[in-house]
Amino acid sequence: MAIGVHAENIDPNNENARYAWGENIGWLNLEPQSDGGQGVEVYNSVLTGYIWGENSGWIDLSPPFGGVFNDGIGNLSGFAWGENIGWIIFSPAWGGVFIDACGDFNGYAWGENTGWISFRFEGDNPFKVTTAWTSPVDNIAPVSQPVTDLQEWFNSAIDFTLSATDCGSGVSDIHYTLDGDVEQVVAGSSATLAITTDGIHTLNFFSVDQEGNTEIVNTLTIRVDTTPPDLNLTTPGDGASYFINQEIPAAFSITDSGSGIATFSAPVPTGAPIDTSTEGIHYFTVAATDVTGNSSTATHTYRVVYPGNIDPDGKGSHFAWGENIGWINFRPRIGPGVTVTDTAVSGNAWGENVGWINLSLLHGGVVNDGNGTLSGYAWGENIGWISFSCTDSDSCGTVEYGVTIAPDTGLFQGRAWGENTGWISFGSSGPNPYALETAWRSQNHPPVAVTNGPWYSVPDATLTFDGSASFDPDAGSSFDDAIVSHEWDLDGDDNWNEANGDDGVPVTPGDWSVVQKTFPTPVAAEPRLRVTDSFGLQDVSTGQFLTIALAYAEDYQNCWVTRLSRTWLRYGLVVTMKNIGNSAAGNVVATLTSVPTNRAIVSGVSNLGTIPPGGQASTACDPAAKTAEIVVDLYRRVTPAGDWRWQGEFEMEGQHYVIPNLPPLGP
Repeated sequence: MAIGVHAENIDPNNENARYAWGENIGWLNLEPQSDGGQGVEVYNSVLTGYIWGENSGWIDLSPPFGGVFNDGIGNLSGFAWGENIGWIIFSPAWGGVFIDACGDFNGYAWGENTGWISFRFEGDNPFKVTTAWTSPVDNIAPVSQPVTDLQEWFNSAIDFTLSATDCGSGVSDIHYTLDGDVEQVVAGSSATLAITTDGIHTLNFFSVDQEGNTEIVNTLTIRVDTTPPDLNLTTPGDGASYFINQEIPAAFSITDSGSGIATFSAPVPTGAPIDTSTEGIHYFTVAATDVTGNSSTATHTYRVVYPGNIDPDGKGSHFAWGENIGWINFRPRIGPGVTVTDTAVSGNAWGENVGWINLSLLHGGVVNDGNGTLSGYAWGENIGWISFSCTDSDSCGTVEYGVTIAPDTGLFQGRAWGENTGWISFGSSGPNPYALETAWRSQNHPPVAVTNGPWYSVPDATLTFDGSASFDPDAGSSFDDAIVSHEWDLDGDDNWNEANGDDGVPVTPGDWSVVQKTFPTPVAAEPRLRVTDSFGLQDVSTGQFLTIALAYAEDYQNCWVTRLSRTWLRYGLVVTMKNIGNSAAGNVVATLTSVPTNRAIVSGVSNLGTIPPGGQASTACDPAAKTAEIVVDLYRRVTPAGDWRWQGEFEMEGQHYVIPNLPPLGP
């Protein structure tokens, strides 16, 4: 460095690196412009200028009969003069000051009247003095540090980057070992290592400069957890049925082998009873999130039912009436309930005024002849015997009574006789109607609606809706049952076989089993077929979609894949959409709305612009940057079910359409 190049060269980076500390005189400022001074200049051979002491005034580095000298490699010597404190020596017997290859002052000067003056301290209140002049002698090790922001836990595989800096000769290489493995040496001032496995990892690293100066080994602990918590939900069982008010303790466990559970939720704690207080479908969901943010959810669906098979639709059809004892409940909230089979009526009914009535006695009981005609006896704990048929007492012809079950509706009809209670009636349509119904049928079954759906096509297409495969399981049996009518609702307005053509036109006049309809514009609907048998039993088809659109998915290709854990992969997809219609589809937006159960949608919207008739457009994907419009996750531990579904949004001939439930592939 030539003398005089710098006007002032202290604290070149403006980082406040301009203060030394006198043990008895306080702070000394080597760049005191604000105090009206010249400041200090460091040259190859001398130091010139002035230092300002907050308690000592000006200190001259080049006084007469003195001066501070640089030997050219940073070792300082000589004397400075303080106007109020006298001489300060820069190379005392037990100290000395030198400037290193980074331009940092190091060491101590000695004042004859002030004691020690320190130029650098790395403790709790660090300070230092730095100059733009640097020593040509490099004996300082480089400094390496992580570039990647450290986290308590990482929740994905990471590329961890280290960097090193060196004031003198420059960084030669970075050395590191991960978990005690073989040491890796990377040339240059930056090194990146991949950490892909879960666990607590130990990273040791240091750097070496061109002069061979070696940094002390640094150690970091890096924690990686990419695996969501493990949920084991055993009770309630998925798809299980439990009786009303039955006490069923919940059973589940939540574990996490990585960062640990942060939060979890469940309807009740394990061991506490699940909700069986109301009839119907119930959901039991356990959710957990670990410290890194990985989450898991497990949901089981269970059904709460009344014991037996009385009042299967929950309409309140579960009462009989005793003229002298009031209401009798054949679906009580406790106990085994009442069950009707081909041979018997069993279980217990509850009388509001008489207590339990046992229908399935060890000797006796209520008998079903298989066609719904009942006979035999029930026993009331407080009212004695109840006869269900005059045949029980050979009184037919004198006193006619009996109870039957309608084979097609399951409704109880008629009267029973109680020796101490009088008549018990089963069903009334009078001013206060009541009924007793069972799910049992006299082996007569409703018909089954079968269609040729789902249906997918393009505008102006004529589609055939075929219900001729529908059947009645009791055809040809003793019931001599058959389907007597086919009815279509193609437009979802709950009107069937409309004469205006909304529900199609029969291919054979008068026979609605097969109809056809032309769809001039895009549309989405859920056509339904209703079939009725000769007993009036019905069935309606559901869940089969009609989609009239232009653009359909034609091809799926993987563009890139990233492994997030051992069983969790992320894919960027290129999906090709084709316009199979005769009109242009403008401003096409394809949205992925559903995927199989072993996948999850990360991003699913693609803007495809205009697709001409017969043309194609593909969703965007960049394999180098690993970005894509359509991104899905794959979970290898999950059994796949379901399929891909799309929503198409586009313009055709000046009209805007949104069509849901597009199939995985075009027709």
